[in-house]
Amino acid sequence: MLGSNHGEVMDISATGAKIALRRAPDLKAGDVFKLEVDSGAGLGSSLKLDCCVVWLRLNADKKFEMGVEFRDMTPELKKRLLEVVLHPTRTQALQRGWTLVPEPIDDGE
Repeated sequence: MLGSNHGEVMDISATGAKIALRRAPDLKAGDVFKLEVDSGAGLGSSLKLDCCVVWLRLNADKKFEMGVEFRDMTPELKKRLLEVVLHPTRTQALQRGWTLVPEPIDDGE
């Protein structure tokens, strides 16, 4: 289980994110989980995004990076994600961290 503030969002888009991890992950490619991103001061509650791990790797500094794909993004969730990314405090909000929410995602299988 990954703990709170386990990584830093390095790159984010409407479809996914690249995350630098602070320690080796307990996840593997294909795993699905719920990612909670701090939306920053004045933006309301945190965002809870359904994600799928697309890739994991060690970078040149021998630190883990993870690529995730967002799943089932509603128009409202996309709008809130855009607000976080474009907000002046977005860097602080994204670097403040993220947390895995311990609830399984129904992937329809």
